Amino acid sequence: MQFKQIPGLEDVKQQLLHAVDNNHLAHALLFYGPEGSGALGLALALATYVNCENKDMEAHDSCGACPSCTKLNKLIHPDLNFVFPYANVKEALKVKGEGKVELSSDMFLPEWRKFIEHSPYGNLSDWAKQIEADNKAMLIPVEESRQIIRKLSLKSYEADYKIMVIWLPEVMRQEAANAILKVLEEPPYKTLFLLVAQQPDAIITTILSRTQKIRVRPFTDEEVTNYLITQQEMSEKEASAKSFLADGSIRRAMQLLEGVTSDVGTMFRDWLRVCFMSSKLNEGLDWADTFSSLSKDDQKGFFQMGNNYMREGLLVINEAESILRLEQEEKEFIQKLGKFLTHENIEQASRLFSEATMQIDRNANARIMMTDLYFKVHTLFSNK
Repeated sequence: MQFKQIPGLEDVKQQLLHAVDNNHLAHALLFYGPEGSGALGLALALATYVNCENKDMEAHDSCGACPSCTKLNKLIHPDLNFVFPYANVKEALKVKGEGKVELSSDMFLPEWRKFIEHSPYGNLSDWAKQIEADNKAMLIPVEESRQIIRKLSLKSYEADYKIMVIWLPEVMRQEAANAILKVLEEPPYKTLFLLVAQQPDAIITTILSRTQKIRVRPFTDEEVTNYLITQQEMSEKEASAKSFLADGSIRRAMQLLEGVTSDVGTMFRDWLRVCFMSSKLNEGLDWADTFSSLSKDDQKGFFQMGNNYMREGLLVINEAESILRLEQEEKEFIQKLGKFLTHENIEQASRLFSEATMQIDRNANARIMMTDLYFKVHTLFSNK
């Protein structure tokens, strides 16, 4: 991948290029940004740039044509290594036939390449669907740490730098994270660790302290518009409309482009309506069963939508509806909801939804959690 393929983010690009060109590049970088940001793309572009055999110094980018760039762009370079979350899926076990098989990221590389080729802006839920592991726990197990140490103990095959990309280190098991601390702090010569996170606060502190942090902000509307025009061949008018709704996320923009609607968004609106209706107590309790049948990622997405709606609701009660980042159906819902909202209950509801997300990460009982939340939300809004 080349830097020019990533819209905007010129400040981060210049920071990276300056470090490389002045031989000040840290051996372990942590790119972190929200879902749909350019964090992974920047890591891949940096990996390509440092190993490019004919850097374009005028364009400040890799050439995109040398043998190294060609292999790196296809993610098949022998000195480019990946570690990412995966689940113990049956399909992977079939690769080596019957019997006990120790899974590794390498077994999923064909799917990973397709995933990145489609879009380097996806999240964990998108990746889980790619490997047909929607309802399974996605983790980086301790076995991966042994693979990292083994691979980095070998000499580079042909590149200047040996690259180790770790995608979503926040879901790395504690044992796995502890096992790579030494090699992360003192890697072999010309080894580059590129960690890419969406929730840096969830990464263990001993990993964080051994990396240089590169914050990747959300894209601006203009940057998303430019991406849709140049990469997706959309008209300026349509691209501008999609970018406004995408709220800085190219992932969201692509979903809008592909006509992917959020089922959890519809579910959340239906659930919140039930929370307002005391006469529908039984229906509210039934929602606990419906919610518990969702995958963990959809459960978290459910409350992410809740927080999004609360944020937009704040705009409604402050008479700033002109900047609502919602589609028409969602906008009408928030406008009707606005009469029940106050600054206080928006803040309390957002806290409840964030706490619920943390409980999901801690494997709380979904039925019990959702039943409790139903009563709390019903009380919260009925006391306006």
